[in-house]
Amino acid sequence: MVSAATPFVINSGPPYTIRVAGLDCNQASWEYVDFQNQVTAIVCDIYTNPVPDSTAVYFWTSEGCIDGYSLTGVAGLGGTHPGMASVYWWSCTHINGRVWVHAETAGGTVTDSAMFLSSGPSVYIEILEYPSALYAQGDEKGNITVSVYDVNHNFVIGNTQVEFEAQYGTIGNGGTVDGCHSSIFKTKYTAAQLKRDYSPVSPDDGIGAVSFVSVTAGGMGGVSNGFTTLFLTTGTYVKSSSIDIEAEVEPGTVTPFTVVVKDRGNNPLGGHLLTVFPNGGTVTGTNYVTNEYGEVSLFYQAPGAEGQYLITVTDTDPRGAVSFAKKIKVKTAEL
Repeated sequence: MVSAATPFVINSGPPYTIRVAGLDCNQASWEYVDFQNQVTAIVCDIYTNPVPDSTAVYFWTSEGCIDGYSLTGVAGLGGTHPGMASVYWWSCTHINGRVWVHAETAGGTVTDSAMFLSSGPSVYIEILEYPSALYAQGDEKGNITVSVYDVNHNFVIGNTQVEFEAQYGTIGNGGTVDGCHSSIFKTKYTAAQLKRDYSPVSPDDGIGAVSFVSVTAGGMGGVSNGFTTLFLTTGTYVKSSSIDIEAEVEPGTVTPFTVVVKDRGNNPLGGHLLTVFPNGGTVTGTNYVTNEYGEVSLFYQAPGAEGQYLITVTDTDPRGAVSFAKKIKVKTAEL
Protein backbone atom coordinates (compact mmCIF):
# COMPACT_ATOMS: atom_id res chain seq x y z
CA MET A 1 0.00 0.00 0.00
CA VAL A 2 1.41 3.38 -1.02
CA SER A 3 0.25 6.62 0.58
CA ALA A 4 0.78 10.13 -0.72
CA ALA A 5 3.08 12.50 1.20
CA THR A 6 1.47 15.56 2.68
CA PRO A 7 3.52 18.74 2.26
CA PHE A 8 3.51 21.34 5.04
CA VAL A 9 5.06 24.74 5.65
CA ILE A 10 6.34 26.21 8.94
CA ASN A 11 5.57 29.93 9.26
CA SER A 12 7.79 31.81 11.69
CA GLY A 13 6.28 34.18 14.19
CA PRO A 14 7.54 37.48 15.56
CA PRO A 15 10.68 37.66 17.76
CA TYR A 16 10.20 36.20 21.25
CA THR A 17 13.73 35.41 22.44
CA ILE A 18 17.19 36.69 21.52
CA ARG A 19 20.62 35.50 22.69
CA VAL A 20 23.86 37.37 21.99
CA ALA A 21 27.55 36.49 22.54
CA GLY A 22 31.02 37.42 21.35
CA LEU A 23 33.11 34.88 19.46
CA ASP A 24 36.12 35.49 21.75
CA CYS A 25 35.44 35.60 25.47
CA ASN A 26 38.78 37.38 26.04
CA GLN A 27 41.14 39.13 23.67
CA ALA A 28 44.30 41.14 24.40
CA SER A 29 42.95 44.37 22.89
CA TRP A 30 43.10 46.84 25.81
CA GLU A 31 46.18 48.64 24.49
CA TYR A 32 45.24 48.47 20.82
CA VAL A 33 42.88 49.94 18.23
CA ASP A 34 40.97 47.89 15.65
CA PHE A 35 41.08 44.49 17.33
CA GLN A 36 37.92 42.73 16.12
CA ASN A 37 35.49 40.40 17.81
CA GLN A 38 32.50 38.91 16.00
CA VAL A 39 29.20 39.36 17.88
CA THR A 40 26.30 37.07 17.00
CA ALA A 41 22.63 37.17 17.98
CA ILE A 42 20.16 34.30 17.50
CA VAL A 43 16.48 35.33 17.36
CA CYS A 44 13.61 32.84 17.73
CA ASP A 45 9.83 33.05 17.91
CA ILE A 46 7.67 31.73 20.74
CA TYR A 47 7.88 28.22 19.31
CA THR A 48 11.74 28.35 19.17
CA ASN A 49 11.73 28.61 15.38
CA PRO A 50 14.03 31.11 13.63
CA VAL A 51 12.31 34.39 12.95
CA PRO A 52 11.71 35.41 9.32
CA ASP A 53 14.66 36.55 7.27
CA SER A 54 15.41 40.30 7.23
CA THR A 55 14.31 40.76 10.83
CA ALA A 56 16.31 43.79 12.01
CA VAL A 57 18.53 43.40 15.09
CA TYR A 58 20.17 46.48 16.60
CA PHE A 59 23.42 46.46 18.58
CA TRP A 60 25.26 48.78 20.96
CA THR A 61 28.21 48.42 23.33
CA SER A 62 29.54 49.80 26.63
CA GLU A 63 33.00 50.51 25.19
CA GLY A 64 34.74 50.22 21.86
CA CYS A 65 32.73 50.44 18.62
CA ILE A 66 30.15 48.08 17.08
CA ASP A 67 28.07 47.83 13.92
CA GLY A 68 24.68 49.34 14.53
CA TYR A 69 22.46 46.65 13.05
CA SER A 70 22.18 43.43 11.08
CA LEU A 71 19.40 41.50 9.33
CA THR A 72 18.68 37.87 10.16
CA GLY A 73 19.25 35.34 7.41
CA VAL A 74 20.59 37.87 4.89
CA ALA A 75 24.02 36.96 3.56
CA GLY A 76 26.31 39.96 3.33
CA LEU A 77 24.55 41.68 6.21
CA GLY A 78 25.72 39.29 8.90
CA GLY A 79 22.95 36.71 8.71
CA THR A 80 24.43 33.55 7.24
CA HIS A 81 21.50 31.35 8.28
CA PRO A 82 17.88 31.83 9.45
CA GLY A 83 17.45 33.56 12.79
CA MET A 84 21.08 34.70 12.93
CA ALA A 85 22.33 38.28 12.90
CA SER A 86 26.04 39.00 13.18
CA VAL A 87 28.14 42.17 13.47
CA TYR A 88 31.70 43.18 14.38
CA TRP A 89 33.00 44.96 17.45
CA TRP A 90 36.27 46.96 17.29
CA SER A 91 38.54 48.04 20.12
CA CYS A 92 38.97 51.82 20.43
CA THR A 93 37.68 53.69 23.47
CA HIS A 94 38.28 51.99 26.82
CA ILE A 95 36.55 52.08 30.19
CA ASN A 96 37.33 48.99 32.28
CA GLY A 97 37.93 46.21 29.76
CA ARG A 98 34.64 44.49 30.58
CA VAL A 99 32.85 44.93 27.26
CA TRP A 100 29.09 44.63 27.33
CA VAL A 101 27.37 44.12 23.98
CA HIS A 102 23.60 44.51 23.72
CA ALA A 103 21.20 43.31 21.05
CA GLU A 104 17.52 44.17 20.65
CA THR A 105 14.69 43.68 18.20
CA ALA A 106 10.91 44.00 18.04
CA GLY A 107 11.09 47.69 18.87
CA GLY A 108 13.28 47.09 21.93
CA THR A 109 10.86 44.64 23.61
CA VAL A 110 13.14 41.63 22.98
CA THR A 111 16.67 42.21 24.31
CA ASP A 112 19.78 40.42 25.56
CA SER A 113 23.31 41.32 26.56
CA ALA A 114 26.63 39.55 27.07
CA MET A 115 30.09 40.47 28.29
CA PHE A 116 33.58 39.64 27.03
CA LEU A 117 36.97 40.87 28.19
CA SER A 118 39.27 43.30 26.42
CA SER A 119 42.31 42.53 28.53
CA GLY A 120 45.74 44.09 28.77
CA PRO A 121 49.18 42.84 29.83
CA SER A 122 49.89 41.34 33.24
CA VAL A 123 49.87 43.82 36.10
CA TYR A 124 48.95 41.79 39.18
CA ILE A 125 49.93 38.31 40.37
CA GLU A 126 47.96 36.82 43.23
CA ILE A 127 49.60 33.85 44.94
CA LEU A 128 46.71 31.61 45.96
CA GLU A 129 48.67 28.60 47.23
CA TYR A 130 52.28 27.78 48.00
CA PRO A 131 54.19 25.48 50.40
CA SER A 132 55.39 27.36 53.46
CA ALA A 133 57.82 24.52 54.20
CA LEU A 134 59.30 21.47 52.43
CA TYR A 135 61.66 18.78 53.62
CA ALA A 136 65.00 19.08 51.82
CA GLN A 137 64.81 15.90 49.79
CA GLY A 138 64.09 15.29 46.12
CA ASP A 139 60.79 13.43 46.54
CA GLU A 140 59.15 16.23 48.54
CA LYS A 141 56.71 18.35 46.51
CA GLY A 142 54.32 21.21 47.23
CA ASN A 143 51.50 22.80 45.25
CA ILE A 144 51.70 26.34 43.83
CA THR A 145 48.71 28.18 42.37
CA VAL A 146 48.82 31.75 41.06
CA SER A 147 46.24 33.95 39.36
CA VAL A 148 47.25 36.71 36.93
CA TYR A 149 45.27 39.92 36.24
CA ASP A 150 45.60 42.96 34.00
CA VAL A 151 45.45 46.68 34.88
CA ASN A 152 41.67 46.50 35.39
CA HIS A 153 41.99 43.38 37.51
CA ASN A 154 40.47 41.36 34.67
CA PHE A 155 41.71 37.91 33.72
CA VAL A 156 44.58 37.93 31.23
CA ILE A 157 44.33 35.84 28.06
CA GLY A 158 45.01 32.12 28.24
CA ASN A 159 48.59 30.85 28.05
CA THR A 160 50.08 34.03 29.55
CA GLN A 161 53.53 32.80 30.58
CA VAL A 162 54.35 32.43 34.28
CA GLU A 163 57.95 31.83 35.36
CA PHE A 164 59.49 31.00 38.73
CA GLU A 165 62.99 31.43 40.09
CA ALA A 166 63.77 29.64 43.36
CA GLN A 167 66.93 29.82 45.45
CA TYR A 168 66.68 26.11 46.19
CA GLY A 169 64.75 23.32 44.49
CA THR A 170 62.95 23.50 41.16
CA ILE A 171 59.57 24.82 39.97
CA GLY A 172 57.97 24.15 36.59
CA ASN A 173 57.03 27.14 34.41
CA GLY A 174 54.03 27.34 32.07
CA GLY A 175 51.01 29.31 30.90
CA THR A 176 47.74 30.36 32.48
CA VAL A 177 44.59 28.47 31.53
CA ASP A 178 41.18 29.68 30.35
CA GLY A 179 41.25 33.50 30.45
CA CYS A 180 37.46 33.68 30.46
CA HIS A 181 36.47 32.44 33.91
CA SER A 182 39.94 32.41 35.47
CA SER A 183 43.58 33.04 34.61
CA ILE A 184 45.23 30.47 36.86
CA PHE A 185 48.49 28.58 36.61
CA LYS A 186 49.22 25.53 38.78
CA THR A 187 52.58 23.85 39.24
CA LYS A 188 54.72 21.88 41.71
CA TYR A 189 57.64 22.97 43.87
CA THR A 190 60.14 20.10 44.08
CA ALA A 191 62.56 20.28 46.98
CA ALA A 192 66.23 19.30 46.75
CA GLN A 193 69.08 18.14 48.93
CA LEU A 194 71.14 20.99 50.42
CA LYS A 195 74.89 21.31 50.02
CA ARG A 196 75.18 22.99 53.42
CA ASP A 197 73.12 24.12 56.37
CA TYR A 198 72.26 27.74 55.64
CA SER A 199 70.89 28.25 59.15
CA PRO A 200 73.55 26.71 61.41
CA VAL A 201 72.31 27.73 64.85
CA SER A 202 72.88 25.76 68.04
CA PRO A 203 70.77 23.96 69.08
CA ASP A 204 69.65 23.05 65.55
CA ASP A 205 66.36 24.77 64.60
CA GLY A 206 65.55 22.22 61.89
CA ILE A 207 65.71 24.85 59.13
CA GLY A 208 68.29 24.03 56.48
CA ALA A 209 67.56 27.04 54.27
CA VAL A 210 65.06 29.82 53.58
CA SER A 211 64.22 29.82 49.88
CA PHE A 212 62.88 33.01 48.30
CA VAL A 213 60.84 32.34 45.16
CA SER A 214 60.13 35.08 42.61
CA VAL A 215 57.10 34.78 40.31
CA THR A 216 56.99 36.66 36.99
CA ALA A 217 54.14 36.79 34.48
CA GLY A 218 53.92 38.19 30.95
CA GLY A 219 57.52 37.71 29.86
CA MET A 220 60.46 40.08 30.14
CA GLY A 221 59.53 43.21 32.07
CA GLY A 222 56.31 41.65 33.32
CA VAL A 223 54.84 41.93 36.78
CA SER A 224 56.44 39.99 39.64
CA ASN A 225 55.61 38.75 43.11
CA GLY A 226 57.16 36.24 45.48
CA PHE A 227 57.01 34.06 48.56
CA THR A 228 59.37 32.18 50.88
CA THR A 229 59.54 28.46 51.62
CA LEU A 230 61.49 26.90 54.48
CA PHE A 231 63.64 23.90 53.56
CA LEU A 232 63.55 21.64 56.60
CA THR A 233 66.02 19.01 57.75
CA THR A 234 65.35 15.96 59.91
CA GLY A 235 67.32 14.54 62.83
CA THR A 236 70.79 13.04 62.63
CA TYR A 237 70.89 9.78 60.70
CA VAL A 238 73.73 7.44 61.63
CA LYS A 239 74.02 5.82 58.18
CA SER A 240 74.55 9.24 56.56
CA SER A 241 77.04 10.46 59.20
CA SER A 242 80.70 9.50 59.29
CA ILE A 243 84.10 9.72 60.97
CA ASP A 244 86.73 10.37 58.33
CA ILE A 245 90.12 9.17 59.65
CA GLU A 246 92.92 6.93 58.48
CA ALA A 247 92.13 3.27 59.11
CA GLU A 248 95.66 2.60 60.40
CA VAL A 249 98.03 4.92 62.30
CA GLU A 250 101.35 4.53 64.08
CA PRO A 251 101.63 4.55 67.89
CA GLY A 252 101.93 8.01 69.42
CA THR A 253 101.29 9.89 66.18
CA VAL A 254 98.83 12.76 65.79
CA THR A 255 96.31 12.41 62.95
CA PRO A 256 93.74 15.00 61.80
CA PHE A 257 90.23 13.71 61.21
CA THR A 258 86.75 15.00 60.52
CA VAL A 259 83.31 14.13 61.85
CA VAL A 260 80.41 14.75 59.45
CA VAL A 261 76.81 14.86 60.69
CA LYS A 262 73.91 14.55 58.22
CA ASP A 263 70.22 13.75 58.21
CA ARG A 264 68.36 10.98 56.35
CA GLY A 265 68.17 13.14 53.22
CA ASN A 266 71.97 13.53 53.28
CA ASN A 267 71.72 17.21 54.27
CA PRO A 268 74.55 18.60 56.46
CA LEU A 269 73.43 19.54 59.96
CA GLY A 270 75.09 22.60 61.46
CA GLY A 271 75.02 23.67 65.11
CA HIS A 272 75.16 20.13 66.58
CA LEU A 273 77.24 19.79 69.76
CA LEU A 274 79.27 16.57 69.75
CA THR A 275 81.15 14.58 72.35
CA VAL A 276 84.03 12.47 71.07
CA PHE A 277 85.40 9.59 73.15
CA PRO A 278 88.31 7.32 72.18
CA ASN A 279 88.87 4.17 74.25
CA GLY A 280 92.56 4.61 73.63
CA GLY A 281 94.59 7.73 72.86
CA THR A 282 93.24 11.26 73.05
CA VAL A 283 91.15 13.60 70.90
CA THR A 284 91.74 17.36 70.83
CA GLY A 285 90.13 20.27 69.00
CA THR A 286 88.99 23.85 69.42
CA ASN A 287 85.30 23.38 68.61
CA TYR A 288 82.98 20.43 68.97
CA VAL A 289 79.99 22.12 67.27
CA THR A 290 79.36 21.24 63.60
CA ASN A 291 79.74 24.03 61.05
CA GLU A 292 77.46 24.80 58.07
CA TYR A 293 78.77 21.73 56.28
CA GLY A 294 77.92 19.52 59.26
CA GLU A 295 81.62 19.06 60.01
CA VAL A 296 83.93 19.19 63.03
CA SER A 297 87.71 19.00 62.50
CA LEU A 298 89.72 17.31 65.28
CA PHE A 299 93.04 15.61 66.03
CA TYR A 300 93.59 12.08 67.28
CA GLN A 301 96.77 11.21 69.17
CA ALA A 302 97.24 7.47 69.05
CA PRO A 303 98.29 5.57 72.19
CA GLY A 304 101.79 4.12 72.51
CA ALA A 305 100.58 0.52 72.43
CA GLU A 306 99.52 -1.26 69.29
CA GLY A 307 95.97 -2.55 69.04
CA GLN A 308 92.41 -1.96 67.82
CA TYR A 309 90.76 1.16 69.19
CA LEU A 310 87.37 2.82 68.84
CA ILE A 311 86.43 6.48 68.48
CA THR A 312 82.81 7.05 69.50
CA VAL A 313 80.91 10.22 68.58
CA THR A 314 77.69 11.18 70.35
CA ASP A 315 75.46 13.90 68.91
CA THR A 316 74.00 15.68 71.96
CA ASP A 317 71.77 18.06 70.00
CA PRO A 318 68.01 17.61 70.69
CA ARG A 319 67.67 16.75 67.00
CA GLY A 320 70.54 14.28 67.29
CA ALA A 321 70.68 12.00 70.35
CA VAL A 322 72.56 9.28 68.46
CA SER A 323 76.05 7.76 68.59
CA PHE A 324 78.28 6.25 65.92
CA ALA A 325 81.85 4.96 65.96
CA LYS A 326 84.92 4.16 63.86
CA LYS A 327 87.56 1.50 64.43
CA ILE A 328 91.24 2.48 64.21
CA LYS A 329 94.19 0.15 64.04
CA VAL A 330 97.32 1.37 65.82
CA LYS A 331 100.36 -0.43 64.42
CA THR A 332 104.04 0.25 63.94
CA ALA A 333 104.87 0.64 60.28
CA GLU A 334 107.05 -2.12 58.81
CA LEU A 335 110.42 -1.02 57.45
